[in-house]
Amino acid sequence: MPHCRLWTASDWEFAFDTAALKAKFHESATASTATEIRNRERVLGVTAEYRRDLRIRYIPPTATPDGQAGDNVRSIDDYRDL
Repeated sequence: MPHCRLWTASDWEFAFDTAALKAKFHESATASTATEIRNRERVLGVTAEYRRDLRIRYIPPTATPDGQAGDNVRSIDDYRDL
């Protein structure tokens, strides 16, 4: 999710708490936990639908005059098989 680049430390803490909550849900599934996870995922914009609701749009990066992508664009291949 490219918009994660803009997150602050508190946003990341919220995401880590959500991950822990999801792990707890897999141990003992309850409706209240599922609802909380769904609400947190909406706030984080983890699905296309939630990003649309938050008005987050991904646009293609603009190319520099030499035809290469800008310095702030990373290849997804660099993150495969982590």
